[in-house]
Amino acid sequence: MNINIKQTIIVLTFSCMMLGYSQSNQNDWENQHITRVNTEKPTSQLVSYASSKKALKGTIEDSEYYQSLNGNWKFNWVENVKDKPENFYKEDADLSDWQFIKVPSNWQMEGYGNPHYTNITYPFDKNPPFIAGENGNNVGSYVTEFTISNNWKKKNIFLRFDGVESAFYVWVNGKKVGYSQDSRTTASFNISNYLKEGVNKVAVQVFRWSDGSYLEDQDFWRLSGIYRSVYLVARPKVVLEDYLATTTFDENFKDAQLDINVALKNTSAKCFKKGIVKVELFNANNQLVKTHKTTLKKLSKNNQNLQNNTISIQIENPLQWSNETPNLYTLKLSLLNKRNKVIDIVSSKLGFRQIDIKGRQILINNQPLIVKGVNRHEHNPITGHFITKQQMVKEVKLLKQLNINTVRNSHYPTDPYFYKLCDAYGIYVIDEANVESHGMRYGKESLAKDPTWEKAHVERMEAMVAQNKNHASIIMWSFGNEAGNGVNMVAMEKASKAIDSSRPTHYHFSDEPIVGDIWGGGVIKGGKKQNFGRYQSVKDLIMIDALNLDRPFIVNEVAHAMGNAMGNLKEYVEVYEQYEGISGGCIWDWADQGILAKNEKGEEYYAYGGDFGDTPNDLNFCLNGVLFSDFSLSPKAYEVKDCYQNIDFNWKTKNELISVTNKHAFTNTKKFKVEWKLLQNGVPKLNGVFTSLAVNPLEKGTVQTPQEVLNYIKNSDDEYLLNISVKTSEDYSWANKGFVIAKKQLELTPWNSGEISVKSSDDLLDYKTINDDILISSAHFQLQFDKKQGVITSYKIDTIEYLEKGPQLNIWRAPTDNDGGYKNMWRNKSNQDAVKWIDAGFEGATLQVNTVNIDKSDSNVIINVEGVLVGSNTNNLATISQKYTINGNGEIHLNTLFNPLKELPVLPKLGYELVLHKGFDKFEWYGRGPHENYPDRNIAAQLGIYSKLVDEQFVNYPVPQENGNKTDVRWAKIINKNGRGLQVSSLKPFETSARHFTLDDLTKAKHTYDLEKTKEVYWYIDVAQNGLGGNSCGPKQMEHYLFNPSFIEFDFILKPIK
Repeated sequence: MNINIKQTIIVLTFSCMMLGYSQSNQNDWENQHITRVNTEKPTSQLVSYASSKKALKGTIEDSEYYQSLNGNWKFNWVENVKDKPENFYKEDADLSDWQFIKVPSNWQMEGYGNPHYTNITYPFDKNPPFIAGENGNNVGSYVTEFTISNNWKKKNIFLRFDGVESAFYVWVNGKKVGYSQDSRTTASFNISNYLKEGVNKVAVQVFRWSDGSYLEDQDFWRLSGIYRSVYLVARPKVVLEDYLATTTFDENFKDAQLDINVALKNTSAKCFKKGIVKVELFNANNQLVKTHKTTLKKLSKNNQNLQNNTISIQIENPLQWSNETPNLYTLKLSLLNKRNKVIDIVSSKLGFRQIDIKGRQILINNQPLIVKGVNRHEHNPITGHFITKQQMVKEVKLLKQLNINTVRNSHYPTDPYFYKLCDAYGIYVIDEANVESHGMRYGKESLAKDPTWEKAHVERMEAMVAQNKNHASIIMWSFGNEAGNGVNMVAMEKASKAIDSSRPTHYHFSDEPIVGDIWGGGVIKGGKKQNFGRYQSVKDLIMIDALNLDRPFIVNEVAHAMGNAMGNLKEYVEVYEQYEGISGGCIWDWADQGILAKNEKGEEYYAYGGDFGDTPNDLNFCLNGVLFSDFSLSPKAYEVKDCYQNIDFNWKTKNELISVTNKHAFTNTKKFKVEWKLLQNGVPKLNGVFTSLAVNPLEKGTVQTPQEVLNYIKNSDDEYLLNISVKTSEDYSWANKGFVIAKKQLELTPWNSGEISVKSSDDLLDYKTINDDILISSAHFQLQFDKKQGVITSYKIDTIEYLEKGPQLNIWRAPTDNDGGYKNMWRNKSNQDAVKWIDAGFEGATLQVNTVNIDKSDSNVIINVEGVLVGSNTNNLATISQKYTINGNGEIHLNTLFNPLKELPVLPKLGYELVLHKGFDKFEWYGRGPHENYPDRNIAAQLGIYSKLVDEQFVNYPVPQENGNKTDVRWAKIINKNGRGLQVSSLKPFETSARHFTLDDLTKAKHTYDLEKTKEVYWYIDVAQNGLGGNSCGPKQMEHYLFNPSFIEFDFILKPIK
């Protein structure tokens, strides 16, 4: 033998020996090669039923062969792995000093250790696969007992964990059963040979961090423990181990072929001959639709290998499943022996639907899909990652009510029950493997490029696909999120296709190696080529469409909803609907991930990163929801509902017709009740119903404007608005009859402000100057004006104080998360608007008065103020000219000229702050409402007359910031309980907000408990505000929503209400 070859063989042999030695001396939880020990191969996690009746119902908890182990378990927690108990699993272990903990739960939410929020940076030292660092590695040890039913004795018994964070060992009756990681898919152990008569003891030891944690670097709270259900199932030894059911339609999408690949296993001591698989298909009323029997080949005894059998059945004209029509059948499979005795029964719901890719489009049942989605984390502000069935039902109902058609599981498979709900209610699901290694970044260190991590990647993909493959709601498989790209992604795609080729795959990297049938990001960002990013701008998406890609593109994270955010969602949806190459997107994200906590004073608040002393952390970057942490609707939710709605209306002035666009893929508009209401200057005048409105799916139509409406608005200068509401005409599982699914407000005639001026009054008006004050009065009115500050310091009607100070010129708003990134960091973010505003001196900018002149004309008093708006940095920002025209009734016409002296950043806002005396708490306005709205987020806020308390205007974002604004306001007023107050109006629509908190408090507060409520009302009357955009993680405001400084003249009329 060649000596060089011989030396090479010796080196390789030695290397392999050392590798094996090294791995054998590593902890399992610090070894990427060891991911599961003695677990069952992932399957659909079927449960056997003893009767057809229970199988048809399909509630696994009702099966005689299911036993829950949820409840109180004995528990021990240690901060560091070196202190973990060693022999607690033994049958004679003394656990008398252990506590009890609820299972399922996260131990941090039960008082053991602290929650930890981080986005990208690992909470341990980055040195894969090892775990070390200042945060240690907590270990929780659990023990409980159970007994087995007598009718389980001749069956295989499995212990299943639906979710454990992050890695764990299992012992039964003192013997080690196995080990598992991948915290988001079910781990199943065959414990048949570990059981004994009577009471059995199961022990579990859970490690907070493991090598698996390198692949679980998602943007969420890092919590630990047995947080999903634990249960036992008994299955026959000759068993229907698994199956995959797929449906394919004929070319007319009428009749379908049902293909069932059934996997059987025989672990009994006898051969199983001439067995039969009986397939039964039942409709929603449990009526038998189809039955079919297949005779099996012989199943060898004591055989762990699967025997696969493919059964094909033709189904005539089945009801189709989609998000609009979630028609479900029950598929029941029975295994019979040669004497027709039932050996096993399993069942699941089945939806007839077909997913195809045609060019750049995704098709569901041959109709193009536009993803109108959200990303969803599993989170509860009190229980952490443990989610109850009641919460999941609430979430799915809200998804439907907000017109959301797709959920991207971000970034891991969710609780098994959630898929069943999506099947039943009609929600498309992008199911995503539990793979994110963002902390390793995307270069050479990326675990996606490291072949030694292939097994860890692939097993997570296989587990997800194998377990969830029979859910109609799942429309694609995703390889994960922010996990880089490389050979391991190629392997994941291969593994996915090997199990299920009926669904496309998805990933957001668009570089080599090319993976994914559908791209969820990359290609272009910021107008430039980019391989992995999301949060593209509207312009970016139009550029991507123009590239004519060879596959569909969805932006799987878009419209970052952090705090007061989500500007220009309307424009995003318009791109989805107008450009074939953009198949939609998923908002980031569904609900805030705040944790309910109490401060030292016992005040409740929603905590975020760092509030528990957790480092490293990403502060409030976990608060990005369309919903608040308690699942109440934020103002953003209303915008989502309107932008995502599937019916639209437009007014055609020329022929007085209303155009109707039906965006539903499968539903005719005749299924709904369509009502209309005519408003005159915001006041309802007429109403009715469109009786014949039938527009086919994905088509347009017209309907005649009601004649009574046309007659009413003829020859009038008033503003007329036609409100159209589309309502359900029957009860649904997610909404009652009469629920509004779509609405539109049509402007029939424009708003006419009329004359805006202060007229002379009969009350004689006088004035005098005392030092720096101008005193103006009439029989019923007194006003005090401070010449030095250029503001009114007292305003009384009939000796009652209305106004304590103002109008005071103001250009500042408490920065939103988008204005300045994360709240606690925005003063240090050089690329954020808030920093530019502070550098320019906007915060605390005040009017420096140069001259004040007073005159009297036609029984009116006129005050002219000339000055300069001076920034907090003492720089002169703009010249200001103010003209107050005041009459004897106390009416004030304020004309303002704003003229920038130099180039300035975009303005936060421009207007006036008024401080009203205590007791003025009722706010009424004619403008957009009733909820908060901004220039780039007001589609859902219709024009009307609204009335609320000032307190109700305040939107309590967990990190305080600008809130409560109203746009397109014609007039607004604030009154007290006696009906006294002030009203403001203008030539042009303006913006306004009112609150019981100072602007300074709102700017500085980091938590809601930092705010101190005032008795006074701070009322803001603005000519305009800057848009919201999405700059906390995405593009800034679109150009037409920027409030660029320029010469501006604006007028307000302030009138007393007596």
